[in-house]
Amino acid sequence: MVAAHALFTLLCASTVWAAIPKGYILKVKPACGSDGVVDATITVTSDLEVKATAKCAGGLVDFGNLDSANLQLSVSYPGHGTSKCVFVQRPGAKVYTVDVVVAYGEPGSLVHQRTEEVTFTCTFGSRGKDKSPSQKMADSLIAPIVLEQNAGTEAKKTSFALFLTDILRRPIKDPVGLGRVVQLIAKSSGGMGEKGFQPTSCDAVGSAPGSRYAILRGGCGDGIVFSKDDGFSTFGLVASSPFFEALSIASSTDVKFECNFTLCSEKCDGSSCEAARRRRETREDPAPGAEQQVTMETRVFEVDTRR
Repeated sequence: MVAAHALFTLLCASTVWAAIPKGYILKVKPACGSDGVVDATITVTSDLEVKATAKCAGGLVDFGNLDSANLQLSVSYPGHGTSKCVFVQRPGAKVYTVDVVVAYGEPGSLVHQRTEEVTFTCTFGSRGKDKSPSQKMADSLIAPIVLEQNAGTEAKKTSFALFLTDILRRPIKDPVGLGRVVQLIAKSSGGMGEKGFQPTSCDAVGSAPGSRYAILRGGCGDGIVFSKDDGFSTFGLVASSPFFEALSIASSTDVKFECNFTLCSEKCDGSSCEAARRRRETREDPAPGAEQQVTMETRVFEVDTRR
């Protein structure tokens, strides 16, 4: 019997590999095996925050963590092995495929905003070669942790709402695709006589315990989700965030947004970041009515990391 060799080909299902943060590693390496019987393995190596999922014959299967830098999944051939993930076989041929989706974000930030999808094909024929992308490491872009303390009283006699919307300001429906361009819109009823309000902080909150990330701090962006010199724009009783890409937090499949606002007894239109920077530079007093504060939150959204 002539020994079979595994021919491995790596096909990019999209053209977004260039979106990987410059200098970081995101490497996906397969081992097809030599006979189409013993399980294949796929290993994801990265210094980013990553979650990997395979689109197998029976459905989606998550990769397991080997250590802080490596994730791995065993993939069985049809009729063999015991892995939850089984290759999809092309009819009439010894050609086996599986799609792998990798969601990733900056190391340590908990935020996943991007995905890569690749198709792995193991073909048993007369030749073989392995290919896998490799990158080098660079400096971290982790945003600092924010510590915030609210000194004002809570506003209870007015109604507020915070929405996650699309670019046409229409409320988003589940599931929210990872990387989709979205926006946060806050509204007040003016029930306490407020003429406006200014956001001071916003967190993205995941469903996993402790998964919280500050996207707005001191009225200005965190530098990853929002630019550091950008903030919410207030006009009357409506405040709008910059556009941003939908994200997930760590291993959470759900996310909601919580924001803190201070009320203004006089008009306080404009950028929350410019207003905060101006107060810091000139040491001017907070906006009139700023002793009144409110916390708003969106509903919980399901995040779809699949293509």
